[in-house]
Amino acid sequence: RRYNDFTWFHSVLSAQYPGVIMPPLPEKQTVGRFSNEFVESRRRGLEKYLKRIADHPELSTSEHFVTFLQTDDATLLKLKEDFKAAKPALSASAAKWLENKVHTISSGGKDLEKSAADMK
Repeated sequence: RRYNDFTWFHSVLSAQYPGVIMPPLPEKQTVGRFSNEFVESRRRGLEKYLKRIADHPELSTSEHFVTFLQTDDATLLKLKEDFKAAKPALSASAAKWLENKVHTISSGGKDLEKSAADMK
């Protein structure tokens, strides 16, 4: 896979799981990016990224994760195009999720205070 495939995959997972802290991708580098040392360093970083997703209880069950690992390049390109076309709907679902969380917190303030008091 190319690095931009990983950045796309990262954005797909972020949209699918808006409340989950995502493992970071290795940093992008513009100078010296074709040196053997950099290529190997990035490969290790991307492998670590995938292992962290595979070890995550929610992210590892994502259909996008399995697809990303198993699909060929042509199918992945089609998925990327489909995702780009559907992105406004995903953004709306993330906004709805956030709105629900804010509503839950604001309407359940007493329960939150009680939970915090119980933890002491």
